[in-house]
Amino acid sequence: MPEYLELFVDIAPAIKRGLESEVIFVSTQKTERRIRQRIEGTMVNHIKTQPGPGSYIFPFDVRYHRRRKDEKPLYVTIQCDCLIHGIPHKLEA
Repeated sequence: MPEYLELFVDIAPAIKRGLESEVIFVSTQKTERRIRQRIEGTMVNHIKTQPGPGSYIFPFDVRYHRRRKDEKPLYVTIQCDCLIHGIPHKLEA
């Protein structure tokens, strides 16, 4: 671990590039495209607001869909057999 910390400044750009290549997939849903976009946008927004390096996974110049003022909130529960780091089990999109 100390070796990693000593090299962190040098390897951080490579780590960032690797994380930027990650993609979050919303499970296959039989629903309207707009709803899927809102759920994805809410997940990305949540990750971007987290402290630490995880908040830099998504480029800040990319826009994601969020709920418009004329749309009712969607309450989403994420059910998965595996642990998903950085995403809460319940979201409001």
